[in-house]
Order: sequence, then C-alpha cells, then structure tokens
Amino acid sequence: INPIFLSNLDMLISVSNPESMYPPSIQWNNTTPILFALINLARYGLGYVYFLFTVAGMALFTVKTVRNTRTGKPAVTNEKSTLKRIISNTLTRIDRLVIPIWVTLFFLYQSTRFVKALRYFNFLYPFFAVFAAIAIAQLRHIGPKWFRTWAPLTALIAALIWPISFMSIYTRPHTRVQASRWIHRNIPAESTLAVEHWDDALPVGVKNVRLREYKRLEMPVFERDSNKKIREMKSILNQADYIILSSNRGYGAIPKKPEQFPYMIEFYSDLFSGKTDFKKVAEFTSYPELNLVFFRWIFPDDNADETFTVYDHPKVMIFERKTGYANGR
Repeated sequence: INPIFLSNLDMLISVSNPESMYPPSIQWNNTTPILFALINLARYGLGYVYFLFTVAGMALFTVKTVRNTRTGKPAVTNEKSTLKRIISNTLTRIDRLVIPIWVTLFFLYQSTRFVKALRYFNFLYPFFAVFAAIAIAQLRHIGPKWFRTWAPLTALIAALIWPISFMSIYTRPHTRVQASRWIHRNIPAESTLAVEHWDDALPVGVKNVRLREYKRLEMPVFERDSNKKIREMKSILNQADYIILSSNRGYGAIPKKPEQFPYMIEFYSDLFSGKTDFKKVAEFTSYPELNLVFFRWIFPDDNADETFTVYDHPKVMIFERKTGYANGR
C-alpha cells in the first residue's frame, strides 16, 4: 500500500478527535451525537416538510414490507416452479428491508462520529427522495376524493419550498465578491486590514471595479491563547484600520473550546457588542429565500454546521476603527 496514502489516513485520524487543534475540527466539539446531525438534516439538508415525508415514507415502506413478508404467501402446490416462486417472492420482500436498515445504520454511524458534516450524509439523499415519494403517493389513497386529488400536489409543493429557496443563493453574487466590491469602492487604498488566520482573506479581485492595494495583517485566531498570542493580537489591532471577518469560521467554532480560547471568546463578544474601538459598517449575507411577487420568505442559516455555509454563502462582516485600539484588550 502506498505509504503516502497510509500517512494521509493517519493525518485524518489525528485531526478527527476532540483533542485536535486543527482549525476545521474545532467546530465539532460539544456537538450532541445523533441529535446534532438529525437537526441539521431536518432543518437544512432536507427542510422540515421534506424531512417529515421522508420519515413517514420510510416507516410506511418498512411496515408494508414486513407485513407482505409475513402474509404474502401464494397458494402452495407440489410443483417445483411454484416453490421457487414462493422462495423468490419471500426473498424479494426481505431484501427490501436492506434499504431502510442500511439508511438507519449509516446515519447512526456517521452521526455518532466526531465529525458530523452535513455533506457526509449525501449517500442517503437518493433514498430520502424515494421514501418521501412513497409517503406523498400514499396521500392518493386516503380521505375523500378532493383530498386525494389535491393533497399530493400540495405536499409536493410544500416539500420543494426549502430546496428551491436554497437554490436561490446561486442566483446572486457570492458574498465575498459582494464584500470585495464594497471594500474596493469604500475603503481607502493603503488601509491596513486585519483578517483571520485560516479563512479567505478579502478583498478578492473583482471585475468592473477599480482595484486598490491594501496592507493585510493576519490575526492568529486559531492559535492556542497565550501571552505571546495576546501581544500579537494587540499589535495587529493597534495597526488595523478595519477588521474583516469573511465567514463564521473563527467566531462560530472557537467558543466550542472555551478552555483553549478564553481571550478570543471575549474578543469576539466585545467586537459584536460594540465594546471595542471598531464598529460594524457593512454586512453581506446570501440566505436561502423564497421570493414571490407578493411574498418574500428568508431562511437564515447561521446556525447550520460550518461546512454548509462558509464555502458558497458565508456571512461577511466589516468593522471600521472608531478612534484607536492602543488601550484595547
């Protein structure tokens, strides 16, 4: 086996545990097994309506399969072909149980790992679609005629609200592009920008805007808090004209390890509450939304797991110095 492959596996194992200080791993501390993944799946992965139909369809599929396995026996004769048909039909029904069993076991396994990224459940989505379809189709067989006619269509539309809303984020410019345009148009050239370690530093190059040159200072936010780090942070903040947070990587994950980052937790708290000498002057979001002619429904997803937002629609915040930070924390 290629030693590089084995080395990569060892590295992945080392960063996938609560003791790791690897920045992308910090966010998974203090997350509840099963429940954390289940909530993210229901709220952001599928949407509540789609999720409910998925659960109902999976239960319906399982119950019907078990019942058919027990009772679905054709008439028995002495012919070998009939016996083969009985065995084949029974095995076919039993085999179907592999689907809900595998979906359940995979979910339980992945949701109890340290890393519970929503995208790690992508293998299950084709099955979710089938289960939801089973539940919606079942509406055609219950209730009065008007219910059988309209309920499936209404259920389908309701289930699609969240997927359509999520797709809307791809109809708008990326938030980091929006923020970069604002920076080049509003922040004077040669200004000093404090950006975060392990995040995408802004501004990025954008079209149709006169690009300006800036000095960037990288705040070591993911280093373990120490006197050396605090001195470095103070030095950077004393020089900075602006602080730019291009996602929630830092302030979203760092509070999960309070024993390692007491200074940084207090720093973010003071920054957001206006207790520092920096004030927020711009914020850029691209939340999923359902925008109809007469109605606009926005779905803030700041509480989703980090990997769900920071790549394609992160919240970007820009803070401007008010007076000075020489005596700041």
